[in-house]
Amino acid sequence: MAYQKGQEANNPAYPPQQAPPPAYPGPPQQPYPTQTQPYPTQPYPTQPQGGYPPQGQAGPPPVVVQQPTTTTIVTTQVQTFGDNPAVTKCPNCQNTVTSVTGRECGGLVALVAVAICCVMWPCFWIAFLIPALYDVSHTCPVCKYRLGYHRKI
Repeated sequence: MAYQKGQEANNPAYPPQQAPPPAYPGPPQQPYPTQTQPYPTQPYPTQPQGGYPPQGQAGPPPVVVQQPTTTTIVTTQVQTFGDNPAVTKCPNCQNTVTSVTGRECGGLVALVAVAICCVMWPCFWIAFLIPALYDVSHTCPVCKYRLGYHRKI
């Protein structure tokens, strides 16, 4: 059932309403009090300055002490290792040796295997048969110290 404006007054479900109470008049308005004492005209007291001298005055001259200079140049030769054995001095046993090489499966072998797997998956193992794809490890034949490593990728 749709009610229209003004029908609520005839509806028995709503109790009869009384007129609203009169508005509260509130306290009487009084003007703000006037200030009887003026603000002080004196400036604030000055604070003492910190560690810097006042501008225009120079402090004591700085003391300059020259230090003796010594330049040391250290030259180290970095040996690069390749696929073949190399003649080098072992830093562990101090012998001059021809390195022993060993092949290790590295990143290039895995990359080629994945590429072959994407093209013809049953033949992915061919990448593991190609020695040129392997990384090369160089070791000392006397003390078995690892002298270097040649990575293809």
